[in-house]
Amino acid sequence: RINLGTLYPQGALDVSRDIALSFSMLSSDKSGHYGAGWSLSNTELDLATSSLTLITGERYQTQSLPSVGGTLVIKDCKLKDVVVKRIAESELHVIYKEGTVEILGRPINPGPFKIMAIAFENGERWNFRYLDGGPLKHILDQNGQEMLVLTYIDGLLVMADARIEGGRYARTRINYGDANNQRVGVTVP
Repeated sequence: RINLGTLYPQGALDVSRDIALSFSMLSSDKSGHYGAGWSLSNTELDLATSSLTLITGERYQTQSLPSVGGTLVIKDCKLKDVVVKRIAESELHVIYKEGTVEILGRPINPGPFKIMAIAFENGERWNFRYLDGGPLKHILDQNGQEMLVLTYIDGLLVMADARIEGGRYARTRINYGDANNQRVGVTVP
C-alpha cells in the first residue's frame, strides 16, 4: 500500500481519508491505469458485479440498486457502521457512523458509481474530478484548491502531487519497468 495523500478536514475532527495505491494478486482492476494488480482507493459501486468497495479497501456484495429514497442492502456487512442511500437516479450517499458522507455519481454512464465528493461532519466538502470519466485526475478542497493531482502518461499513473502544510506539494513518482506494466519502484523526493 502506497499512500499518495490524506484528506483532513479543518478543525478538531479526528477523521480522515487516505488516497492510496494498493496491490493485490487477486485484483480484478482491468483499467490498466495503475499497473497489473494495483488499484487506487475509491469508494465504488459496480452494478455489473453487485460489489461495493469502500475507500478503506473493504469489499462487500450487494443486492440490486434500490429505488430513489431506498437503502442499498449490503449482504455480507456484519457491522452497521455504513449505510448507502439512493438520493437520486444517479446519486448515492455512503453515510458513515462518524458523520462523513461520500457522494457517489457516475463519471461515465453506464459505469460504476464513484466518489464525486466527500462531505465531512463539519461541513467541508472535497470534490473529486475524473479524466474523461476514467481515472481520478484531482481532488479539490472546499475553496477549489487542488489537494491531490494525479498525472498520467499513455494512460498510466506516473506522478502524484499532494498538497501539504504551507501550500507546498509532496511528489510521488511511480516507475514501471516491463511490458506488463508491473510497478518496479516508487520514489518520494
